[in-house]
Amino acid sequence: MNDELEKIRKYWNFRAEGFNDSDIPSEKTNAFLRGLKERGMLCGGRAIDIGCGTGSYTAALAEYFDFVLGVDISDEMIAYARKRKADNAIKNIGFRLGSWQEADIAQNGWEKSFDLAVAHMSPAVDSVETLEKMRSVSKKFCAVTKTVSRKSPIRGRVAEICGLKEDNCGRREMLAILDYLWQNGITPEIFYEKEVWTSELTAERAAEGYIRTLSLDGGIKDGAVEEIKRYFESIAENGMIRENTDVIICTMYWSEK
Repeated sequence: MNDELEKIRKYWNFRAEGFNDSDIPSEKTNAFLRGLKERGMLCGGRAIDIGCGTGSYTAALAEYFDFVLGVDISDEMIAYARKRKADNAIKNIGFRLGSWQEADIAQNGWEKSFDLAVAHMSPAVDSVETLEKMRSVSKKFCAVTKTVSRKSPIRGRVAEICGLKEDNCGRREMLAILDYLWQNGITPEIFYEKEVWTSELTAERAAEGYIRTLSLDGGIKDGAVEEIKRYFESIAENGMIRENTDVIICTMYWSEK
């Protein structure tokens, strides 16, 4: 694993505990799963969950497929995912530790071996190369979900400290995916959701989360780290940071048939 991927692995290990609290979603309450169902993509056979995190969507898809494989770069995420499998006694899911960027599709025997490939809120599919890998494993359907807007006063102030004019949060990747699909004769369906994400963290943990995220994107300038820490200390109430973030989530669904 190269240095950049190792940095990504450590970042998602840092985030793993927070993601472990997520429940297994249901099509009755989850727009992404409902969209798959309405488009006939919960079609049985085999599915792959790329960048599966703690396995909540891997577990949700198990209801509709004979087998679902979750893949993630973070060993902490995979450990939580395997615990979720055991705690819920789900027999038809499995997990593989590894980066999608480095995955050898032919060596793994994954070529056109999955009826559905999904990357839900995952940075694993973030380039033409990783998208082509996703398409190569699917023989029927694909779906990619990312945020295209995240706004909060705290997020805005951190961007100012770092001198950032644009908050990417997945927008560039989705535009690149859309352009690639169009160029290859695919016209995906696009669906949007609006949500408010609420978090409550210690000032130290909240600052560290922003610093690590911006470090991955190359958005930390000299002196910004200490200024971000001071900012979070100044707005903390009893040592805690409460943040509400307005989010727009975009999903692209398409057929490989």
